[in-house]
Amino acid sequence: QEFVRAVQDATKLPFIRVDSDGIDVGPTYSCGSFGTNYLDLPGIAGNYASTPDSAALDITGDIDLRAKIALDDWTPTSTQSFIGKAKNTTNRAYFFAITSTGLLAIITSPDGTAGSQILSVSTSSTGFTNSTTHGVRVTVDVNDGSGNNVVTFYTSEDFESWTVLGTPVTNVGTTSIVSNDSPLEVGALFLGTIQPVTGKIYRALVLNGINGSIVASFDPNEAEGDNDTSFTSKYTGETWTINQSGSDVATIVDTSIPSTFPEEIYLYHMFNSILQPLADTDNQQSYTINNVRTYGGTVHIPDGLTVHVNCTLEIGT
Repeated sequence: QEFVRAVQDATKLPFIRVDSDGIDVGPTYSCGSFGTNYLDLPGIAGNYASTPDSAALDITGDIDLRAKIALDDWTPTSTQSFIGKAKNTTNRAYFFAITSTGLLAIITSPDGTAGSQILSVSTSSTGFTNSTTHGVRVTVDVNDGSGNNVVTFYTSEDFESWTVLGTPVTNVGTTSIVSNDSPLEVGALFLGTIQPVTGKIYRALVLNGINGSIVASFDPNEAEGDNDTSFTSKYTGETWTINQSGSDVATIVDTSIPSTFPEEIYLYHMFNSILQPLADTDNQQSYTINNVRTYGGTVHIPDGLTVHVNCTLEIGT
């Protein structure tokens, strides 16, 4: 009986045991970087993901928001919201979005109202090509020690290494973020009624503090598969609902398991969506894979083989 032992990690990647015909014969566990499943969003109101309000989401100080996204248009005709905790005009805590000019933006409010909100916009546009996948991030330092609050925007190609976009935005005066009862939304705002995203969302994270603890993790790899409308985060424990409206609806798309495999170990590369053979398994009883986190991917293991992944996961008999 093969077993899988995963080391808990802040970001996750599915490892799936299959037989030589590609049939899933074991449970799925997670570790490493990130996977291929995504939430496909039509840009229509009412189509988004959400999780209920909780104490962990009521961040009143420094905050760090991240998303891995492929927008159909990186200079959309109107603002599109990646992550937000704002159910209406008078109950807005924080939300991270992209403007029609391709600038990243964040709004925070100390009391929930629009009149007190602070809008910060990146000094440079992303410059991304339409439909390509990238990481975007924003951090808010509510008190820099010099009487200001400072917002920094970032981009990433691997969701691990981040490059500052433009220059940090310094706002005069310290601030805070209101604690309210708004749910956390991914892909829209105001309970899905405004700023819907058109494109694919692969990941969204909320961190309490800059590089702080992850308090919400939206990861479609943790769903059961295509068209799943609810799943629980294995890392942070919240339940995510895929809200749908109309005929063209928000849908989780599962692309992580190809249909057939020869008698080899394969690394399924998440960016290129290709199978890469790592070793011929004939007459081998074990094989060691190095730097899995660097490559990112799903490891498929034929029966009777022991595989040791050096960084964060061990799979064996």
